[in-house]
Amino acid sequence: MGYKPVRRDLTLYKGQTYSQNIYFKYKQTHDPIPLDGITAKAKIRPSNNSTILIAEFDCTVYASEGKVNLSLDTGTTALIPDGIYAWDLKMTDESGNVAYYVKGKVIVDGRVTE
Repeated sequence: MGYKPVRRDLTLYKGQTYSQNIYFKYKQTHDPIPLDGITAKAKIRPSNNSTILIAEFDCTVYASEGKVNLSLDTGTTALIPDGIYAWDLKMTDESGNVAYYVKGKVIVDGRVTE
């Protein structure tokens, strides 16, 4: 495929719920791109191509809105060590075609004040 994934860095805080919407829209009209039949996965790893899994986002596809919601619960974010990691969003259609449209860094910040 002749595209380059869009870079989107995420920041999350240990012990807090995390939720982020990723929108897919047509460039000229800004109308939502329908995501019917699409499934989504997103994982956090120490670096690109690492086999070590830090965490996996819960991904919910809102097909008619052209939106994918990524979320992590408080228990999951509490277990991620402070640091900078890699993530990407894998989207698969009903035919099994796979595309990676978004990727970036995940910055995990711990608490300063208790």
